[in-house]
Amino acid sequence: MARAKRTERAEARRRYREAMAAQAEGAPDQPVEIPAAAQPQRQPKAVAGAAAVVPERPGFFATFRAAIRPADVPGDLRALPRQLVSPAVLVPLAIVVASTVIALIPDLGDNIITSFAVQLFLQPPALAIAFIGGWLAKRGSWLVGGIVSIAAVIGYAIIVARYGAEGALSPTGPLLITILLGIAFGIAVGAFAGFYKRWLALMAPSRQQRPRQASGSAGKARPR
Repeated sequence: MARAKRTERAEARRRYREAMAAQAEGAPDQPVEIPAAAQPQRQPKAVAGAAAVVPERPGFFATFRAAIRPADVPGDLRALPRQLVSPAVLVPLAIVVASTVIALIPDLGDNIITSFAVQLFLQPPALAIAFIGGWLAKRGSWLVGGIVSIAAVIGYAIIVARYGAEGALSPTGPLLITILLGIAFGIAVGAFAGFYKRWLALMAPSRQQRPRQASGSAGKARPR
C-alpha cells in the first residue's frame, strides 16, 4: 500500500511538471491546477501546552497482590543494628518511655488521659505503637513491630510492679500470657503496617512524573 501511494504521488508530480511546461509554452497566464497528491504533505504540529498523558492507575486487586511481599528474615536481621537507631524504633520508644514516666507520677497516674495513653501505647497488645513502628520502618516492619512491642511490654510491667498487683508478675500468672500475645500481635501489626504503606503507595497516582512533566514543559516554553 505504501509503494502504491509513492507511485501515485510520483505520477501526480510528473503530470504537474508537464502542465507547467505546457503553460510556459502556450498560455503563461492560465492558472494550472495542482493535483492534491503532488502537493507537499505537512506534518501536524504538536499542540502547545497539551496535557501529558497520565499512566493508568492499576486496579485494586493488582496493587493488593503487588504489596504482599515475603519477609526477608536474614536480610532484616542483618539490618537490625541500623533499625535500632532509626526513627522507626526511636519514635515509638520515646512514646513508650514518655507514657511510662507519666503513668508513674502519683499526681498523673489516675488521670484519664494517662490511663488512655497506657491502654493505647503500653498495655498488651499495644497495637498503636506496633503500627507506628511498622509504618516508619523502611524494611523489616514485622521485626520493628516486635521490638517496639517488647518495649511497650516492659513499660507496662514496670507500671504493674509499681502499683503492686499481686501475682501479676508471676511466671505462671496471666501477665506472661498477655506479654507473649502482645509481642506476637506486635509482629503481626508491624507487618500489616508495612504492607498497608506499600499498598497505598501503589494505589496513589504517580507523584514523581508530575514535576518532571512540569519542568519539561517549562523548558520547552519560549519567552514572549
